[in-house]
Amino acid sequence: MSPIRHPPFITFEGLDNSGKTTQQKRLAQWLRHRHIDVVATREPGGTPLAEQIRSLLCDPHIQCQPLSELLLLYAARYEHIHTCLKPARLRHAWVLCDRFIDSSLCYQGAGMGVDSGVIDTLRTIIAHEWTPHRTFILDIPAQNVLQREKDGRPTARYEQMGHAFYERVRACFLTLARQEPHRCVVIDGLAEEESIAYTIQQDITKHFLNASPCPSL
Repeated sequence: MSPIRHPPFITFEGLDNSGKTTQQKRLAQWLRHRHIDVVATREPGGTPLAEQIRSLLCDPHIQCQPLSELLLLYAARYEHIHTCLKPARLRHAWVLCDRFIDSSLCYQGAGMGVDSGVIDTLRTIIAHEWTPHRTFILDIPAQNVLQREKDGRPTARYEQMGHAFYERVRACFLTLARQEPHRCVVIDGLAEEESIAYTIQQDITKHFLNASPCPSL
C-alpha cells in the first residue's frame, strides 16, 4: 500500500445483518484507546439532513424508484462529505464509515439495476476525492440477511426484495474485492465477533500504525 496523504478513511461494507456496524464501533473504540482521534459515521446519515433522508429510505411503506433512491443517497452523501468528512480530515482525524460509495454500486446498481454509468457520474461529481484507503467487506450468505424476518423483527424495505436481490448485491461486493485487492479485505461475517475484530485490528496495525501485529484483546 502506497503512503497516504490524509488520515485513514476506512469503510465497512456488506449485506444487511453482516455485523459491519458492530465492527465499526469496535474498531473506533480500539483506536480511541490508543489516543487516536476518530470520527465514526454512517451512510446514509451522519448529518441532520442525511439522517432525515435515511429515515425516508428505510421506511418499508414508502415506494421509491431505483434512480430516485440513488439521487437521494447522493444528496445525503454530498451533505455528509461537506458537513462531516471534510471537517474530520481538516483536523486530521481518522474516519470510519458504515457504508459508502461501494454500497451504491452494489445495492442500487447490481441489486436494483441502475446503470453503472449514472452511478459513476454521480461519484465523479460528488465523491471523487473520497476513495477509502481500506474497505472491510463482511461477507455473509444471502439467506442470513433474511433471518430477521424469521426472528420476528420488522422487515426492512430491502429485505422485501428477497433472496435473489441479496445474491446480486453480494456478488457485486465480492467482484469489487477481486478488482481492488489493494483496498478491499473480505472477512467471513459468520466468524466469531472477537475473531473478526482481531483480524481487522491486525490489518489496521500492519498498514496504518507501522507496528507489529497487535495482541488479541
